[in-house]
Amino acid sequence: MRIALIGNDFIQQFPLEGYGGIEACVEAIAGELSRRKMDFTVFVPARKHKKEYPFEIIESRFLPTCERRSNEKDYIFDIKKMIGTKPEFDIIWSQSHWSATALLDLQIPIICTFHDSCSRQDGWLAKHPQIHYRFISNAQRSSWNLSTEEHKRASVIYNGFEPTEYITPRPASERYYYLWVGGLNWGLHYKGLDLFIEIAKANPEEIVVAYGSGHNDLEAQLYHLNRKLLNFTFLGSLQRGNEHIDAFSRAKALIMPTRLPEAFGRVVVEAFTKGTPVFGSNQGSLPELIPSDCGEVLEICNFSPNLHRAYDHAAIGEYSKKFSIEIEVHKLILKSHELIS
Repeated sequence: MRIALIGNDFIQQFPLEGYGGIEACVEAIAGELSRRKMDFTVFVPARKHKKEYPFEIIESRFLPTCERRSNEKDYIFDIKKMIGTKPEFDIIWSQSHWSATALLDLQIPIICTFHDSCSRQDGWLAKHPQIHYRFISNAQRSSWNLSTEEHKRASVIYNGFEPTEYITPRPASERYYYLWVGGLNWGLHYKGLDLFIEIAKANPEEIVVAYGSGHNDLEAQLYHLNRKLLNFTFLGSLQRGNEHIDAFSRAKALIMPTRLPEAFGRVVVEAFTKGTPVFGSNQGSLPELIPSDCGEVLEICNFSPNLHRAYDHAAIGEYSKKFSIEIEVHKLILKSHELIS
């Protein structure tokens, strides 16, 4: 089976720079396909910074959409041309619903993954037997109110995490602060940064740490807050690698009071893979992801987590293995064989 793996259009990938969400999912899939010695090619936007990988990467003529003023459709039509000139692919794995109809006349079965944290939109589910839609949580799929016929062309497969994400959890004695991680482009409200700051103010004896980027003015406000709120520290962008692992593994808990209907909530599982509990809101997939022995799910209108509850960090790390990249790719491969046959 020959797979065309299409990366997201928005930011630099392979290597991923900055935090990334959808883009981290694509890199994780490619890594697992490589470890399995599968036959695949990755298609991504033009890369300013390059790194060698043990698999084929083909770049679009276009830079990521965050760096140019053009439509994401330009990117997918460019990828479509390149796929058409390559040896025949058996299946396409794409990271966007909007790519499906553009790729249809290649006459190759397509698995399109919905990463969107929003309600159903008109025209997002093209009716075609070659297209299979993948949702990344049961909550996300349920929110779309699929018809009986649409259910036949849709499945739920959780995002998977690479082996490097999983570490031996630190004991409670080595955990020092409460953590918030999110995109500042959402502002103070949508990802619950305002509530996180209120928790810091209400618990002056606890250290709280926030990471984020994507909004220069808000970054400046948060750096200023460092000087006013003594137990609060904003550290800017969180880079993947050792800094990312250390930030999650030293936290007493991740606090995620999001007001968005999270399609998956990637940072929840990133915390679990370090044995770190999560205090999350009752929005989107979070109640589905957070069992009672791994944290708390709280009403957003009364978000007051029990900061002093003790957790079994090793057990949380063990629970996180249900989100391994091996499971995700195995399910995608099974679904691909089904579509091809």
